[in-house]
Amino acid sequence: MVIVTDDNLCTSTANFDVLSPAAALNVSSAITNLSCNDDASGEISILIAGGTSPYSTSWGGPNGFSSLSEDLINLDTGLDVLDITDSNGCILNGNPFNVTQPDSLLISETITLPTCNASDGNISVLVTGGTIFTDYTYNWDDISTPTFGLSSFSSLTNIGAGNYELTVTDDNNCSTSEIFSITNVNAPVLTASVVDVDCNGNSTGEIDLTITGSSSYTIDWDTDGVGDNDDNEDLNSLTIGTYSVIINDLSTGCVAALSVDVNQPDVLLINSVATNLSCFQDTSGFIDLSITGGTLPYLYDWDNDGVGDNDDNEDLTNLLIGTYNVIVTDSNLCSQTATFTLIEPSEITLSALLVSNSCFNDLLGSIDLTAN
Repeated sequence: MVIVTDDNLCTSTANFDVLSPAAALNVSSAITNLSCNDDASGEISILIAGGTSPYSTSWGGPNGFSSLSEDLINLDTGLDVLDITDSNGCILNGNPFNVTQPDSLLISETITLPTCNASDGNISVLVTGGTIFTDYTYNWDDISTPTFGLSSFSSLTNIGAGNYELTVTDDNNCSTSEIFSITNVNAPVLTASVVDVDCNGNSTGEIDLTITGSSSYTIDWDTDGVGDNDDNEDLNSLTIGTYSVIINDLSTGCVAALSVDVNQPDVLLINSVATNLSCFQDTSGFIDLSITGGTLPYLYDWDNDGVGDNDDNEDLTNLLIGTYNVIVTDSNLCSQTATFTLIEPSEITLSALLVSNSCFNDLLGSIDLTAN
């Protein structure tokens, strides 16, 4: 309230209300942690109160993550930090939210090898990680015969030689699998040399199998079913996958088993940021590449200096308007191509309407300038 009095002692009274938001900016949240290790299922849902709506949000997180959304989904594990600004420019910065994940499911095993021509072997496993409220779920398969659903316990007893696959599932339905190659005591010894697939999606994998300790045996790879015992020793033209083999020593009846993984590189990808020219006919354009996947090192072949040299830098700078093509090749000769077209703003043109002075030294002249 204010009272104003003049020299004649006349007065006037007025009341003024200075308002402010009912409460300071504040935020509450609900965090959903990852269900399985590294499955990017995390979520953060927030509720902003106080201050003056509407609000703007800015997130920063692991590995350069950023977002302007209020709520976040498909998050990896890590610390995400939220900055909030209300419509009056009031800020609430540096709000931390930590998204966690369960440990990876890990299987450790104890194996008793079976004797030849007998089913006296055992596999017992100990599982750690994941999320459990009671116990893990176990499923055993014999992929050599094949026979599925052999056991639902943490151990498999009274088994002969073969390739046995265990799948373990936790209470969040996260799972992991492992193949155990069980060989008879005194069976032939198996070793494998593997050539992985050269480019993602190709079928160039190879397995060179070496068998020692027997000169008379049958070979049964699972690439064409099981039980035929008529396969070649080595495999080629393979895609990514797990390949299992059973070797039966015809002189003793002892069986050897082996499971081999053939891998492949990730897809070769060209990620890029292309920046157009700032001014007409300048050379401010540039192209910044970031390559993922394939097999290091990479070679670059830009067409601005001809093609086929494979000796260019990853990025281009000081570029004119135009189209630029690049071929990226990895060490396995897998390649990807990309095309970039840089543009420029229009040329600035000036036109003027001139009015000359009518008389000597008058000030009636003018210039009306138009820029396009």
